[in-house]
Amino acid sequence: MLASCLCWFRPDRTHRDEGWGIFWLLLALLSKAAVVTLPPLVVAYDLLIAKKRLPDSIARQIIPTFFCVMLILITMNAQVTIIGGLRGHIGMSKWRLLAIDCTLLWRYVGMLIYPQDLCVLYDPPVEGIVLLILLAIVGWIGVICLLWKLRRSRPLVTFAGVAWILLFAPVLNLFPLTTLMNDRYLYLPCVPFFAVVIGAVQEMARCARTYLPGLNRYQPGLAALASTVLIGLASWGTLNYLPVWKDPVSLWSYARQQAPTIPIVQIHWALTLKDLGLLEEARKVLQQTIDQGRPDLAEQKLINRLLLEIQSADRPA
Repeated sequence: MLASCLCWFRPDRTHRDEGWGIFWLLLALLSKAAVVTLPPLVVAYDLLIAKKRLPDSIARQIIPTFFCVMLILITMNAQVTIIGGLRGHIGMSKWRLLAIDCTLLWRYVGMLIYPQDLCVLYDPPVEGIVLLILLAIVGWIGVICLLWKLRRSRPLVTFAGVAWILLFAPVLNLFPLTTLMNDRYLYLPCVPFFAVVIGAVQEMARCARTYLPGLNRYQPGLAALASTVLIGLASWGTLNYLPVWKDPVSLWSYARQQAPTIPIVQIHWALTLKDLGLLEEARKVLQQTIDQGRPDLAEQKLINRLLLEIQSADRPA
């Protein structure tokens, strides 16, 4: 996807660039469905940075959009049928989902700034959050107004904001997914987010050189020190979190501590116990999930199937 961007994010791109962009797009689509956001990203770049006409930009994206639509049609059904997430939100109106998404997007911002309480699955609140939704909407209206104001003086900032939300579009449940929130959804949006952060730091450094010329000789050292500290903190957090993903036991036992109310977490923990040969413990977890976890119909069917497998495996030969 990034290789395709290198071909398309050029004010004077040629037919050769267009061809290579489509080539990399096809390889990206074979890797991850989130790449369907690339054609609208290119249109946004053409309008905000390259200053092209909208009809001309859209015409050049007809072929890439065709491939993206085909992928969506092929994979859409699998997103809601594979067990692995939460489906309580499936069936909600699009307006209600968008309102919930407004709160989740702010939570994603917080995770980018200060990642903590990470988990393989999340169960964000969807009831009784009217005030939170209103505050989130007001906040995003302010951000949109700021980006609109900066569209001429700082077009790259506006483009980064548009790119950030477009990269989230596939996971906002406009097309049904089996989970509302996941930290892996940040893999692509973190690129424009931190591009803006770096741009802001560069702007502050420029202002410092203007008003405090005596600091010029120290800026390279200060920049190296700040980068080392930030990378060190991020690396420390990563090293502390890596043991969670060591094996299924550590992963799902940790997930049970972070999100004990999610039925699919308990199901995966039971599967782990079953693989370890702890059949009675796995049966107790599944039974408790049925009694207290409020699993949906698909999860109930999976639990019943697992209980039958455990019963058959536990039966003497």
